[in-house]
Amino acid sequence: MLTPLFSLTQDDLHLTLVIRVPYMKASTMDYYISGPEFKFYAKPYYLRLTFPHMLAEGGNEKTQYDVDKGELTIILKKLVAGKLQRYNTFSSFIPVGQFFENLDMITELLGNKNRTKPPASAPKIEVLQSGIANNNTSHGPSDLLSLLYSRG
Repeated sequence: MLTPLFSLTQDDLHLTLVIRVPYMKASTMDYYISGPEFKFYAKPYYLRLTFPHMLAEGGNEKTQYDVDKGELTIILKKLVAGKLQRYNTFSSFIPVGQFFENLDMITELLGNKNRTKPPASAPKIEVLQSGIANNNTSHGPSDLLSLLYSRG
């Protein structure tokens, strides 16, 4: 499967995802939203994005496919809408609510933040004997090589 090129923008209410899929079969296209995770499949493409905040589920998305450009545009609704609110007399505005940060960090979006660390496995080195020779004798590299070849 191929990971398609994509770009993201946002406004107060929505995320706009533009996916470049020039060889997409429209009949195989499907996408799935669950919390902060978005999954897209259209043969031969697969894309899974994990956003920093929750997306609204329930069929509120809008899709549009431009055949000439080979681009699929999906407008996703934010679960908590951001609002612009004036905070001083100089007409400056700040976002209030959910602002999706780091949308330009592809590795952050493609990584699964819900993944747990794998369990610690057994040690890779097994001790066969607890001692080699005299405790007072230090072995140099040539002595260790001769010990290895004498056992094998």
